Amino acid sequence: MGRPVQPDRQADVWPGFRAPAFVEMYAINNPAVLGNPNLKPETTDTWEAAVAWQPSGSTQLGVNVYQFQMNDVLRFVPNSDATTGSTAQNTGQQRGHGLELEASWNASSAVRLSGNYSYQRLTDANRARSRFGTAPQNLPARRLALRGRLVGQRPVESHCRPQPRSRRHTRPHAQLRNLRPDPDQRAQRKASGP
Repeated sequence: MGRPVQPDRQADVWPGFRAPAFVEMYAINNPAVLGNPNLKPETTDTWEAAVAWQPSGSTQLGVNVYQFQMNDVLRFVPNSDATTGSTAQNTGQQRGHGLELEASWNASSAVRLSGNYSYQRLTDANRARSRFGTAPQNLPARRLALRGRLVGQRPVESHCRPQPRSRRHTRPHAQLRNLRPDPDQRAQRKASGP
């Protein structure tokens, strides 16, 4: 076992945006959706903090927490006349926060066990608070994943060995040739005659 490594710490804060798509701004011939040239970009403010730690040479641990807020969320909103479809609008606000935990352990040179757990809570100002995320993403609030990997050597049988590449695949690419003769060459051909 190696000596414990000091944890790596990281914290980030960043703004972001998503400009409206062409369809969201300029769709006019679609019976289901209409564009809106007066849209503003969606904006997002996010912060995140993470710690990664390797307490021994065979064990790695990590934790990550985050929070974000989206403003002027771009959505297609149904028109008052249902026969005219929906129009793109800047509507509402979404907020979310979450936590991710991960761990891995090399039990031996042939066995590796790993797992992660994630939790998130999303809130949409235009919709009720949801444990399962906001439509249309329908993201789960919690997720647990466990994995095990066995690494070993398999005997390579003669019929499984890779065959050498054929000459067709190893030949250099054909050179592109100028298909138009040089004017000097044409003059020489005419001068020499048939």
